[in-house]
Amino acid sequence: MLIFGLGGGISLYEGVQHILHPARVENSRSNYAVLGAAALFDGASFVVSMRQFQKQLHGRPFWEALHASENPTSYTVLAEDSAALVGFVIAALGIALSEIPGVPELDGIASARIGLLLAGVAVVLVRESRGLLIGEGLRPATISAIRAIALAQPKVTAAGHVLSMYIGPNDVLVTMDVNFEGDAAADETSTIISTLEHQVRTRFPMIKRLFIEAGATPVLVISSRCFTPSPLFLA
Repeated sequence: MLIFGLGGGISLYEGVQHILHPARVENSRSNYAVLGAAALFDGASFVVSMRQFQKQLHGRPFWEALHASENPTSYTVLAEDSAALVGFVIAALGIALSEIPGVPELDGIASARIGLLLAGVAVVLVRESRGLLIGEGLRPATISAIRAIALAQPKVTAAGHVLSMYIGPNDVLVTMDVNFEGDAAADETSTIISTLEHQVRTRFPMIKRLFIEAGATPVLVISSRCFTPSPLFLA
């Protein structure tokens, strides 16, 4: 993100300078050769990163999979290569159009556009990585599914808050509270918790650390014995 931010700022500054003080581009063939070689290498990297990212789609739309991805290394490389390829096209167009007699400012405009492009990519990376940097948890739909699995177990009367945090791209820490009926025995409770852990881990393999705290639901017992109020109580 720092590279994109600094690169975008420097490119924008250089673009403004070329617009204020335009100069004709010299030796444009060398510029085209450099841009072509860079596009070749970045294009190869883009193909590899796109193939790797497509393995994470699982039938989902591209942008939905990008937003849901918990692996920043995959979409960072993809964003870098995409921005580079678009930047090469803008730079080549800027050089070509700046050679038009009397319009050298177009090269500076192209540089400023590249700066805005890099700054925009930096903003996207900040937005997508923010949750992982400060501790992102499971999505509400996943948490609801975990609570539903808990409530489907016998003797379970309530499932408390499910707290979660991503430790890695495929490593999640989950803690939750489960209340049992008051007459549930200790060995029975242990068996139910083991079953619950197995079902949750089977459905969500990324949950590597699962901690379940068991509690008992208080049972209100009303005596059938006849109660005769005292005169003081009636008063």
